[in-house]
Amino acid sequence: MKKRVKLILILITTCFAFSCKKQGCMDEYAANYDASAKKEIEGFCFYKTPIAGDYIPYHGPNTTTLTAIDRGFYEVFLHSSGWTEKWDCDKKAVFYGNNKNQLISAGDVFMIFINLPPFTEKLKQDENNFYDGHGWLGVGFPKFFPDTIVWEATGSQWPAFNLSTSVGFSERSLIQSAAPLYGQNYIFDVSPAPTADSIALDIYGQRNKLSKVISADLSNHTFSQNEIESLGRGNAVIRAVSMKYDVQANGGQMYYFLNQKIDTLQVMIK
Repeated sequence: MKKRVKLILILITTCFAFSCKKQGCMDEYAANYDASAKKEIEGFCFYKTPIAGDYIPYHGPNTTTLTAIDRGFYEVFLHSSGWTEKWDCDKKAVFYGNNKNQLISAGDVFMIFINLPPFTEKLKQDENNFYDGHGWLGVGFPKFFPDTIVWEATGSQWPAFNLSTSVGFSERSLIQSAAPLYGQNYIFDVSPAPTADSIALDIYGQRNKLSKVISADLSNHTFSQNEIESLGRGNAVIRAVSMKYDVQANGGQMYYFLNQKIDTLQVMIK
């Protein structure tokens, strides 16, 4: 009798010990990570969508990259006061001093359209000397960048300038592949963009970012299993950036005009 009671107590204790393991998300990169969880619940973790940073390459000391980005998104809204149009486009400018970590001021920086109709936009300068302009609203504005774009700055640590580029934009390289699968190689397929100079293929995951620049006459790149696993599981962003370059020298500085068209897809790495 005593042996039977003892056995029952052991069984109860064992069952209690296993059943009391706290269940929850054990992935530290998940939004609902629980450091005290001892048992993973399949599909219980959820993740924030990574923020895909701007593709602005560094070209060396005393260089600037002036970037026009067409994101390919256009909307028309009807509201009580009429119609509002929105074209999703960005303008970015960075001015480098002696190294990659030294952004310097160029004073006030403007992007100027000389047609479609004439339009001047002053970019916002943040405390780190990064210049940014994002889209515009209103009927009558163009829904694409014109062939000629003028960039102008009043000057500061970087000297004043007024330069234009007519390099234009390539066609958009569209993402053709599905989501990466954790533990497998991933062939990142895009549609070709023969008028582009190059295409940047980016994957933003929970733990890491992968990037590869390919020639515009190519249409894919294979990321290895190890590279995909370095991203972690969960929400991810894959992006194709087709680019046209124009490089100009002026007053001892080098100016890199970088016109981009972007295709972006939000996916889940499982």
